[in-house]
Amino acid sequence: MPLSPSRFAPRPHHTPTLRGRYLLFAVHGRTYAVEASCVKQVRRGEGAVDGELFFLDAPYTVIDLRALLGFAEWRGAAEGPHGRVAVLVAGAGLSGALLVDAIVNLILLPFDVIRSVPPDFSAPERRWLSGLGRVEGREIPVLDVDALLPCRPERTYAQGLAG
Repeated sequence: MPLSPSRFAPRPHHTPTLRGRYLLFAVHGRTYAVEASCVKQVRRGEGAVDGELFFLDAPYTVIDLRALLGFAEWRGAAEGPHGRVAVLVAGAGLSGALLVDAIVNLILLPFDVIRSVPPDFSAPERRWLSGLGRVEGREIPVLDVDALLPCRPERTYAQGLAG
């Protein structure tokens, strides 16, 4: 008589991956996404020295997305639980800390809900987008980490703290 599978028998282990997952965050009231596989750490945006944050002794250049995308300066708390958030990302040979207003969610976006940026899309961030995701009837810009990392906005986070 063949043995039937037991609920106690070892089952194959499936390692979850970040493929298809995106981190959603807010900048000036707009929601943006970045591939979760590029995200190395999420932490408070405080502690920047000369436009860099250090994590595990590695420097991450701070890229203030408000400045880069042409939005008004942050008027909220500079530090603490109501301060901004740094999303530490790594791309092809470069790393950086994207300074955002808040984390929204980590979601799974099937490939078929992300489409290319239409030619008539005239938002200033177009050059940093890899596509547009459709979530609950809204289009969410998906940022291209490799296009963003070489950028150095004129107004850095360190200057924003001093002023």
